[in-house]
Amino acid sequence: MIMKPLLLHSSGRTTNHQKRRVIHLEFSNQVLPEELHWSEYLDLQVVISTVTQ
Repeated sequence: MIMKPLLLHSSGRTTNHQKRRVIHLEFSNQVLPEELHWSEYLDLQVVISTVTQ
């Protein structure tokens, strides 16, 4: 997915006078309808149970 989010944000200029790069991450715990799927999916319940064993 490619997007250009509109954010109200202000910060100082970069120290090297280059454009600032931003990583935008989306997280959700929603289950999608059967005909849709996430591009990437990590079941955190499985990860947590594996780590705590």
